[in-house]
Amino acid sequence: VETVLGALPDPCLYRDHPAPAIGPVGMPLGGGGGLDDRHVRDRRCDSGEKLAQRLLTYRAEVQLVDAALGELLGDLEQRGELDSTAIVVTADHGESLTEHGFRLSHQFSAYEPVLRVPLVVVPPGSTAGREVSALVQHRDLAATASELLGLEDRTGGRSWLGAATPARVGSVVHAPFLPMLRRGARGQAGQLPIRGAGQIIRVAVRDDSLGLVRTAGLPDELYDLRQDPSQVTDLVSTEGTRVPEGLGQVASAIQERFSHQSAEELEPDDQDLEALRALGYVE
Repeated sequence: VETVLGALPDPCLYRDHPAPAIGPVGMPLGGGGGLDDRHVRDRRCDSGEKLAQRLLTYRAEVQLVDAALGELLGDLEQRGELDSTAIVVTADHGESLTEHGFRLSHQFSAYEPVLRVPLVVVPPGSTAGREVSALVQHRDLAATASELLGLEDRTGGRSWLGAATPARVGSVVHAPFLPMLRRGARGQAGQLPIRGAGQIIRVAVRDDSLGLVRTAGLPDELYDLRQDPSQVTDLVSTEGTRVPEGLGQVASAIQERFSHQSAEELEPDDQDLEALRALGYVE
């Protein structure tokens, strides 16, 4: 157990970390319990055999992806196409393993374990590598790929290659009105309740040293990412630090741009059901 959990922050550090119990449309957030639920807060400190086993399973999944990527690159090399191939390896999100009350989860989190993801960019014919600490974001991936391949970018993005990097980057977490089927008491499929729009619940904005997390209905959280990379000590609540104007403005702009308050109710059709089955939401 110690070998598996030793590299992670002590889960008890987040025992009283603020997280709303229920988000929009009744979705559980932040470990599934409220601030006054002592059982849930104590559960955050429970890092025994069961959690260690789940972490081993997660590690195995990562190793499986790594092996599959190695097979792909090996096949390109055998075909003589590796040197002429542009390679970008990244992930759509990270995973909170124990941090902030989230256990092997990424839903509704706007903290660093979920926002910081692997990123490797290999231009065609490249051999030497270097590590870059500049801030980048996924929205510019298409523009970067276009430059790598000598194509015109039509997305309006900013290529990661040689372009000036942004001073701040922002992320938004929705409680989406997912197209899920809910079953009644007798196991009958109900309506496809809500679809399309989503309501913002968390916004994260960071620069090269500070990270702001804004959660609907809760005070802002501010972290010194250089001194406190695990985001344990919120500078707003512990030291009364004011949120820098630039970070706050970006967070407000994201909220204004992406927040939605309405949704439409739909009856599921065969196409909806087939799509849900493909995703594993419907049996």
